[in-house]
Amino acid sequence: MPDGPITAHLVRPAADAFPEVEGLAQLLAHAEQPVVVLGGRVWTDRATDAAVELIRTLGMPAYADGAARGTLPPGDAQHFLHSRAYAFAGSDVILVVGAPSSVANFRAAYGSRLSPHSTLVQIDAGHGLRAVARAAAGLSFQERADRAAVRRKEWLDELRSAEQTAEALWQRHLTSGASPIHPFRLLAEIDQFLTEDSVFIADDPWSADLAGRLVQPRTPGHWMDPGPLGTAGAGIPFALAVRQADADKESVVLYDGDPSTSADWDFEALVRPHLRFIGIVAHTGDASPCLDKARLHGGYGEDVRDPAEIRPALQRARASDGPALVAVRIDPDAYLPGSVNQPHHQTDPSRNK
Repeated sequence: MPDGPITAHLVRPAADAFPEVEGLAQLLAHAEQPVVVLGGRVWTDRATDAAVELIRTLGMPAYADGAARGTLPPGDAQHFLHSRAYAFAGSDVILVVGAPSSVANFRAAYGSRLSPHSTLVQIDAGHGLRAVARAAAGLSFQERADRAAVRRKEWLDELRSAEQTAEALWQRHLTSGASPIHPFRLLAEIDQFLTEDSVFIADDPWSADLAGRLVQPRTPGHWMDPGPLGTAGAGIPFALAVRQADADKESVVLYDGDPSTSADWDFEALVRPHLRFIGIVAHTGDASPCLDKARLHGGYGEDVRDPAEIRPALQRARASDGPALVAVRIDPDAYLPGSVNQPHHQTDPSRNK
């Protein structure tokens, strides 16, 4: 393997016989510890089937960002969520599809977590992905059933063990009865509340980073966020876009703090068309102003302080005739492992023990 990361750009190859396509298929087939990162363009370029075909054909572990979340369903043997840093550090090939910044942005420590012995390959999510998937499927059984294939199975088991180790750090918080409510308890309730018709929307980067740990859309194209460098206020515009695309879809929006700072009086735009909108306000103080504003416009509003009441409150919001806000007071001192490091969250690792 090379001494340092190598980036190969493969953009819209003209035919399956394109040399780079066949070379990449061979590289992936002989990789012993590959990693695939799927970005939002896998969904927007309608290449989900090609992504799944490539992952299945070569038995590779996959991580997803943005709208690509849900490409592999929760619980799938090749779907991973909590072991990305471990995978990056131990991989020999990293394939980035439709997500050019996923391994180089601040969430990934600007690439410093990548193995110095890994080959980094970036392809587009349209023609490039489809061509590579076809080339991989065209490899002979012998080419796909060598020692590397056996090692990939061991690699999947290793990553699954890393997932379980990471999950064990915060598993107890998922059912915590503490009040104020632990953020992970809120996320667990949101995840179980979602249906196949729910589009989860993070209003701001903090909400996206937090929710990305536990909230898993059931199908691709059902996650929206403003991106790692985005700003707060994406919730209502995205919800209106969801309504325009499919009126039967339900928007579930997570806010960091009082949404009046980003939603302001736009809530009224949700009430008039009776939008299927459920806003969840994760706050650490008094949520009365935003709830009063929702009710003033004719929407539903409810404040939750008891973790056992989160799901019933969300169900009541869903059953209400119009958009709703559910405010949940979270623990301002909760330690959240990872990159969440906001002023109202401590980062003392001892709190996680």
